[in-house]
Amino acid sequence: MASSGVLSYPGGTVLPYRFPVSQGGLNHGNIVVVQGWIPKNAKRFEINLICDDDNWAFHLNPRFAAGFFESDRIVRNTKIGNGWGPEEDSGAFPLKKDSAFDIVILVQDDCFRVAINGQHYCEYNHRVMKDNIREVMIDGDVALITATQPRDTVNQFTLEQALSEPAFNVSVPYTEQLPSGIQPGTMIFLAGKIKKDSQRFHINLQSADIGSPYADIALHFNPRFKPKKQVVRNNMNKGKWGDEETKAPGFPFKPDTPFTILILVEEDGFKVAVNHQHYLDFEHRMANLSTINTLYVEGDVMIAEVRTQY
Repeated sequence: MASSGVLSYPGGTVLPYRFPVSQGGLNHGNIVVVQGWIPKNAKRFEINLICDDDNWAFHLNPRFAAGFFESDRIVRNTKIGNGWGPEEDSGAFPLKKDSAFDIVILVQDDCFRVAINGQHYCEYNHRVMKDNIREVMIDGDVALITATQPRDTVNQFTLEQALSEPAFNVSVPYTEQLPSGIQPGTMIFLAGKIKKDSQRFHINLQSADIGSPYADIALHFNPRFKPKKQVVRNNMNKGKWGDEETKAPGFPFKPDTPFTILILVEEDGFKVAVNHQHYLDFEHRMANLSTINTLYVEGDVMIAEVRTQY
């Protein structure tokens, strides 16, 4: 699986997580992309573009309200000489607990431009020279899926274009081996586009021997456009299908439209987010998840990006 400069964070990664910026700092057109999952009990997390320990060029800090007299806000600031400047926190709060997110930071000559979940969010004027930035640091109440090394955009992209630029494209049907199986904490992220004439597609977390009469599927996630719009969930135990589940809050997929899906494995089941919003849960029907060692995608869909965290 190609990565195009993408860092994958294995399960158990200790935060704060830091990775270096190439010599010369950040330049106009560079982008940093961070994707992850915000847990139910999150209080705050932060993304920092750091020059050195005493000087931080950009501090992006979503904070969830802790009491009646507080409000959700995303604080932006700069630290110079180990002292903080004035905070900026105007704007809506597009993040939700128990949901997936992606944040894109686009470097411009005069400012950082930030997009959250595919929408432009804010601009933050430079207070120190961007050339002095030496590392990116992520910390707080967040489960990381991936972050990109700062890289150049090919042209003068908008934030939305930068966000949708695929790290890689894969052919469908698509199979990826999960050598250690799945376990609580495993996360799988997919981004793609529904075909214009799509009838259905499915994502399976399954055992590798899917063609045998003893195959197992822990999760079969199957959006169907025809004859009825519904998302079918099921499992297969030793080659036999279980009972279908179809109840869901609406149908979040549209033909000829991009989408994201994040699957989080928890102790008692799978949690699925679609387009950055929690969509549904599917309780485990199998006791031993370690045998589920294959991700399989098939159907009327184009897949631009697949990322996994164990």
